[in-house]
Amino acid sequence: MSQILGDFVEAFPANHHVLELRFTLAMDQGKNPWNNQLLSAHFLADYLAALLPMEANTPAAEPAVKDIKGAIAYIANELLENAIKFHAEQTSNTVRLGGLVLSKPEATVVIFTTNTAAQEDAQKFQVFFQTLLASDLDELYIQQVEASTTEDNLGGSGLGFITIMNDYQAKVGCELTPLLAQPETVRVTTMAQLKIQCL
Repeated sequence: MSQILGDFVEAFPANHHVLELRFTLAMDQGKNPWNNQLLSAHFLADYLAALLPMEANTPAAEPAVKDIKGAIAYIANELLENAIKFHAEQTSNTVRLGGLVLSKPEATVVIFTTNTAAQEDAQKFQVFFQTLLASDLDELYIQQVEASTTEDNLGGSGLGFITIMNDYQAKVGCELTPLLAQPETVRVTTMAQLKIQCL
């Protein structure tokens, strides 16, 4: 049974454009998926920014559009980085990065990733996410910076999520779904919702 934490859109409206990129992480392909990660995040940002209900071609809007694209790209890159880093290598499932723009009740960019994680990694992520949602972000940031210097916590500091919430005021959520066909694995969908001030 799925567990949802935080702010999570369970079903997207049928009449919305959704862009989704899929990454096959087979190690025998000889290419590192990290090489295309930032490129994919910027592609998603350009696509979603073009869907926003705003006059993007006016000189006054250019700085705002640039900031919006930068925010989307940063968030997408952080989510994708985590999805790839904690993807269970023994599965044939793909890692997905996607996004869409919701216009009601206000313009919101939704960015999501889906990966398959080992059960142990998914449980650690669940504990971190519950802590993230219940904590003072400034205090948690300091704690995680200090913790990230220890060997036990290398690669799992969670600073990206804190930055997404603190610096971009984005809402975050996740859905954890055990995969019955693949014991000891969990499908993890992580989501960030970024409200946009339209010009």
